[in-house]
Amino acid sequence: MEIVTFEPRDPNFESRTRENFLSQGFMRTIGAKMSRLDPGRCQLTLKFNVTLSQQHGFFHGGIVATLADVSGG
Repeated sequence: MEIVTFEPRDPNFESRTRENFLSQGFMRTIGAKMSRLDPGRCQLTLKFNVTLSQQHGFFHGGIVATLADVSGG
């Protein structure tokens, strides 16, 4: 298996990406943090909060979808 490395076109991608993330009010509202950022990889973390859960006590699907959308973007 070949290891593929990703080389960003923008040498300032990390600072630009972190600034963009911090400017998103919804991420602050739900308490999401950017825990890892590497070329081609963004990891967000969110501590469980019952106010973000659905009727069975799990994270609401909208929260999961939002984290996937933001980290993939």
